[in-house]
Amino acid sequence: MIDCAERFVKFFNKHAFTEVALKGTNFCSSGSNAMSVIVSNTLRFGVLHGLGSLVMIFAKLFIVSTVCISCYYLKKTNAELGTDDGKLADMIGSMIFIFLISLIVAELFAHIWETSCDVILHCYCIDEAIQSSKGGSAKHASKNLTNALDEARTIQTRKTGNTGLNQSIA
Repeated sequence: MIDCAERFVKFFNKHAFTEVALKGTNFCSSGSNAMSVIVSNTLRFGVLHGLGSLVMIFAKLFIVSTVCISCYYLKKTNAELGTDDGKLADMIGSMIFIFLISLIVAELFAHIWETSCDVILHCYCIDEAIQSSKGGSAKHASKNLTNALDEARTIQTRKTGNTGLNQSIA
């Protein structure tokens, strides 16, 4: 229960601080605006978190395994060249240390990636809401991002009949 509350507070703070940085409003009104953006685009944020979690699991596995395998072969090559004694106990200890360091680096990378994705999607949703009130589409997004999110909106509209736009954000 406490873990769930902690995750919600972190999620709320991340998006509230995004609003503070974008609009320069106080934290409470920014938090309210952030929650309205998230509620208006629930499916987008849900898909992002689902796919993002899956991609990050594979990215962490890739980072950790690549580093560990590379270091293992480097250590093995050094033992064969005679620059290292190649004792199994030394190999296991150093590989555990390398594994832990690479796991920490992978976790930090995943956290930065997740935060960046959330902020980009949040900014896109705000831009889209502002521009749609003027009769246009998101103007500050790249073509690739716009095309991908338009495709997701089309799928969402077919499934739910709701476009997921919040027209009241300005």
